[in-house]
Amino acid sequence: MASKTEESTLRSRLIVEDRALKRCLRQLSTMCTRHARLTPDEAQQASKRVLQEVRWFRHTVQVAAQSQRRDCAESTRYTEQQATLERMISETCSEIERLSDSLEESRNHKRHKIAYDEIAAEANKRPSRARLAAEIDELNSEIEQLEQEAVTHENVTRSLHGQYSTVLEELTKLADMSKSALSVQDL
Repeated sequence: MASKTEESTLRSRLIVEDRALKRCLRQLSTMCTRHARLTPDEAQQASKRVLQEVRWFRHTVQVAAQSQRRDCAESTRYTEQQATLERMISETCSEIERLSDSLEESRNHKRHKIAYDEIAAEANKRPSRARLAAEIDELNSEIEQLEQEAVTHENVTRSLHGQYSTVLEELTKLADMSKSALSVQDL
């Protein structure tokens, strides 16, 4: 409906109204039919009226032509503006799509960073590798020392075991000797 209204408006602007032409022709026709009966003053007055109508018609035609030129320029400007707006819309849509992709990429990067930070926080709760290596070396050193102490203890135990065996044998001999000495004395 709006396009029909616009079309009729354009048509009415572009078409020269024929009322001025009809008035001009009527005046000319009247003057021509009465010309023989008119006095020179009346003829001059009638020709002035016809000329005035012709001038008015010429002015109307010039205004219509000027209006048509303005309408054509305006139509061209609107067409250019429409093309510019369509180009801007296309560029904006492309920019929106690019920014949407960039936003999604940023969100993914942020998710990965958060996950990495969580893993790093968990890893930071645990002792460092250098500290663990130092503790392992210290424990290995302590184990080695304990093994050496165990070997030394075993050697001492064996040595004492031999000595205890010798002392026990000697005490057993001594006990046997004292029993025999007591039995000899009892006799």
